[in-house]
Order: sequence, then C-alpha cells, then structure tokens
Amino acid sequence: GFFARTWRTHCRVSRWTTDLIYIRRFTIIPTLDMGSLMGKLILLPGNGRYNFLLLLTCCIIMLGAVVDMLGYSLVVPAASCDLDLSLEHSGMLTSVSFAGFIFAIPWGYTADTKGRKKALQISSSAGFILSSLTSFSTDFYMMLILKFLASSFSTASITLTITFLGECTPKEWRNRYMFIQNVFSLAADFACFALAYFILPLEFSVPLPLLTTYRPWRLLILLMTLPLGIGSFMMCFLHESPKFLANLGETDHAMEVLKSIHETNNGKHTVYPVKSLMKVDKPDGTISFWRSVIKQTVPIIKPPLLWRSLQLLLLFAICCST
Repeated sequence: GFFARTWRTHCRVSRWTTDLIYIRRFTIIPTLDMGSLMGKLILLPGNGRYNFLLLLTCCIIMLGAVVDMLGYSLVVPAASCDLDLSLEHSGMLTSVSFAGFIFAIPWGYTADTKGRKKALQISSSAGFILSSLTSFSTDFYMMLILKFLASSFSTASITLTITFLGECTPKEWRNRYMFIQNVFSLAADFACFALAYFILPLEFSVPLPLLTTYRPWRLLILLMTLPLGIGSFMMCFLHESPKFLANLGETDHAMEVLKSIHETNNGKHTVYPVKSLMKVDKPDGTISFWRSVIKQTVPIIKPPLLWRSLQLLLLFAICCST
C-alpha cells in the first residue's frame, strides 16, 4: 500500500532532477511509485567498479548455465560406451537438460519473496555441485537423476541473472549491459565446442574407487559446470537488489546498499547525497504460504498480463523447438 504515495528523502544537495521538488532539507516526491523512485536513486552512484563486477558475475553465471544445458549433447555420445547407453537412453540424457525450465514458476516465486541474490546463489551453487557429481555417474539412471536435479537449479540462473542485472543497473547503461550478457549467452555454443574439441580427443584413463575409469568426457562435464561455481563465489561480493529491498519495505537496508555501491564506484571519500528514505510499512508477514503463492503467480494468467504471458510462451516454444 505504498505505491503513488509521498516519499521524503533527507538530502545534502540542492538540485538533482527536475522530477523532484526540493524544499531545503526535504525532497518531496509526490507522484513516484517505489520502482520509479529506486530507478532514480540507482542513478546517483553512477557506473563504476561495482557495476563492472556485477556484469562480469552475471555473464559468467549465464555462460555456465547455458553451457551446462547445451553442452550435454556433446557429452552423451562420448559417454555412451562407458555407460552402455542405448539410443533411447542417449535421447533422454540429451533432452533432460531442458527439463529444468518446468521449475521456472517456483524459482520466480523464490526470487520475488526471498530475494534475487539468495535465489541466484542457491541456483548457481546447487547447479554447480550437482553437475559436478554428474561427472562421476556410473550408469544411465544415476546420470539421468543427477542431471535432472542439476538442471532444475542451473537453468533458473539464466532468467535470475537478467532480473538481478536489470534491477541493479542504471537505466542509462542497462541496455548495453543486457546486450553484453546476451553475447555471453550466444557464445555458449562456441565455448561448448571449443572445450569438446580440446578435451574429448585426449586419451587418458584414471582408475578411481567406485568408478570404472575417469575419462575425458567426465573432465569435460566438470569444466563446463565450472563457471557456475565461479559465479556463485563472486555473488558473495555483491549486494541484494535495492529495488527488491525497497519494495519489501526494508528502506534502511536499501539505502545501505546504495551507499555501499556509491563508495565502491566513487571512492570512500565521497558521500552518497541521499541520507534516508521515509519509513514504510512492511508487507504483512503472517500471510500463509499458499496465499502468497497465489498472490505472486495468478496475475500472470489474468488480464492485463494474460496476453503478454501467451506471447512469451509462444516465443519460448518456438525457440526450444528450433
């Protein structure tokens, strides 16, 4: 109930933007909702070291998630002899990487209620661990189950990085950052074939306990999932989305994040011009789980979002089928 309300910000500057009305100590913003307000506040830290780290982290996670999903089509033929895979088994293992998309709604709910950073850390780290364990598979069923579980986590990172990067990037540079991230996504095919070109021709066989042998295809799986692990570690140095925190009612935490970003980009000697945001009531935390799920998911299948959801579903079906 805080949209289209009056927000006050204690400032140390006399001018900022024509959209804001300054009266000495207070800045009164009579018509901006929280999303628009945070979009303006994120402009103040500028574009600097924090944004570069954010972009690099999201690009690495995006690359790892797409490589882990597409690269399995190169692993399965190489592993067919060791695991005694039939044609039916090979088809199932090749396609199981895409099964993770059926968990898009649960992951979207998690990101909207628990935080973008937390959801992204869980999805990338769990995807990395489970995909790494897949390289030690001893038969078809073990590989199928582990890969299904891994994809249910790693594929979520694809959309979560887009949301996280978009909310934490000033509007002026957002399109450029999204373009760069999309380049990493498109480069995943090249990365898959480049790794396979150098790894699969290798001839080594290392006996391991509980395994037959450790061959090049197992090493290829490990290398393809490595970016997810690196990206998950780099997430530890990033903050939660200030827009998400503000929408949650945690305005003090959101201001701390903005001040930290400002110091990283401009140096500790500089001062973030906005001191505080007006306190708002936090959303009711006593709401039941199922009522919360309905509140977060039902709007996408009702007007006015229904038509947009159908369009996106059609585009996604076309992309996956081709």
